Amino acid sequence: MKASKRASKETIMYDRLPPEGKQAVKAFGDAIRVYFKNQTLAGQVLKCHQGKISKYMQGVNLVPLEVARRFSQYTNGVLSEESIFFDYWEWVYDQAEAKKEADLKAA
Repeated sequence: MKASKRASKETIMYDRLPPEGKQAVKAFGDAIRVYFKNQTLAGQVLKCHQGKISKYMQGVNLVPLEVARRFSQYTNGVLSEESIFFDYWEWVYDQAEAKKEADLKAA
């Protein structure tokens, strides 16, 4: 796959996020810049590869709960895991349930 096609596919996740999801991605990126000298060091502390850190910062992949917890522990709770973790599939489920309820009320 060409790099340009791959890059356009990778940005799709960020584009699908609601505002609170985009805020979590931004908060993670801001926190990485504040707490770490570079992404390699962040990867060592958070126990994931530098490439994953980069993808989390760009919003290509969402920050897993496990990584958010490690980051919160690293900051001694200054940075809450809720501020950098967004459960996309829970949000999708909630949207589907709300639509289902609205359809039932309309019927």
